[in-house]
Amino acid sequence: MENSLVFVSPVGRILKQRKIVGDGGIARYNAWDKRIRTIRCRRGDTEIIELTGRKRMLRLIKLFVLSKGKKIFLLYPHAGIRLDRKGFVYEVLSFTFIILMRYCSCRNQVILDISDLKYEQSLDLELDNLDSRALKILEKVLFLGRKFYFIFASESMCEFASRKYGIPKNRITTCINGGDIVEEYNGCRTDNTIKYIYSGTLNRGRNIENMIGNFPDKEGYELILLGNDGEWIDNIIKGRGNIKYLGAVPEQEAHRIVSCCDVGLIPYDEHRLYYNIAYPTKLSFYITAGISYLATPTHEIERLGYDIGYIRKMDEWKDTIMDIGIDEINEKKKKIAQIKNEFSWDTTLSCRWLDEI
Repeated sequence: MENSLVFVSPVGRILKQRKIVGDGGIARYNAWDKRIRTIRCRRGDTEIIELTGRKRMLRLIKLFVLSKGKKIFLLYPHAGIRLDRKGFVYEVLSFTFIILMRYCSCRNQVILDISDLKYEQSLDLELDNLDSRALKILEKVLFLGRKFYFIFASESMCEFASRKYGIPKNRITTCINGGDIVEEYNGCRTDNTIKYIYSGTLNRGRNIENMIGNFPDKEGYELILLGNDGEWIDNIIKGRGNIKYLGAVPEQEAHRIVSCCDVGLIPYDEHRLYYNIAYPTKLSFYITAGISYLATPTHEIERLGYDIGYIRKMDEWKDTIMDIGIDEINEKKKKIAQIKNEFSWDTTLSCRWLDEI
């Protein structure tokens, strides 16, 4: 069908491996998957290719080689196969895959959703499981593709990639990360303790140690740590009775726990490039849960434009936390209640190239 939509979904395969939607990229994949499945229920020209089963690569090759006049929507770095895997075999597969996509784009509109710039991420987050050298070449080949259209997960990422690779403005747009709206829940508060929470991946390289070190060891303040890859944290919070590590939980349950807190923490290192170009999924996660946030001064957070949170350098966090009272926090929550729908996935995942969905 001419101009019909074909969505290549990695979600089933990812959830089969991980069971829990645990980080920003996967949450975004899951949100796109849900959105397009909803659209398919009311449209007859939307096809979803599942990346499961032994024949998934054959189906994709057939799609790239034989399709004509379609909108083909893929998610980077899960654009059919993981394009950021380490090792020679994955490098060959990735470059072959991009060549096929470029061939496909001569006869179709190929749209890629970019949740991360993996090369910059691999450097700044010190991810030793990714091959920085290969990613540098891979992304250069990808973003210099003349026929591709790109949806970036933040304005700063979009601007950075456009400058670095010279992508024309008519082939780029932005859909920030969102969240599902949590219904108001009034049974949370049982005392006067102000509850802070960090919800997200907890591996080293994310400024977690500094965040914990700058949280007051004082009665009346509690910090909850929620997410995967944080087992190492138990050793550094020994003796801190007001800090709890709960591990990874399903996304819906995590969101409910967040909604029962007062302030969400975003401890990004503002001196690192990646953190300044990425829009943190946890920001919308906190807002759609109805709570305020305390963040370091990174570009994407500073350009938010609403007086609903606090932006301070990390060495100011302890004093800031002790200065903020519950009345002030409740005023922020009232403002958030009025605008949080703007940060729902239904609102944020709107794109002029996919305006019919």
